[in-house]
Amino acid sequence: MQVVSEEKKINALEEEKTNALEEEKINNRKWDEMNHEIMVSTMKLLPRKELFITVCYVCKSWLSALLDSLFPPGDVLDLRLIDSIPNVKEEEYLRIRFRHYLKLVRDRRPPTQ
Repeated sequence: MQVVSEEKKINALEEEKTNALEEEKINNRKWDEMNHEIMVSTMKLLPRKELFITVCYVCKSWLSALLDSLFPPGDVLDLRLIDSIPNVKEEEYLRIRFRHYLKLVRDRRPPTQ
């Protein structure tokens, strides 16, 4: 009888440990492991200034999502986006960042025939 009780205690402790490890795994997910499509959708909702200045520096997967939100994959790059950046001296940094992103997209995508 006591052996069965000890086995139940051991099983309960092992299950508790497994649950704790699973919970820790869920709570310790990395930002760069977030679903790419969800990140792209989220990036489309953020102000352009935030995208150009902060988001791009989080990690490579966020930069990739940023580029896909600004320049959706396809055969043609839509450069009209640059018109949305005000032509103000303080915004020159954003224009420089935009050109940088454009070069990154050009380098990441295969050339079209």
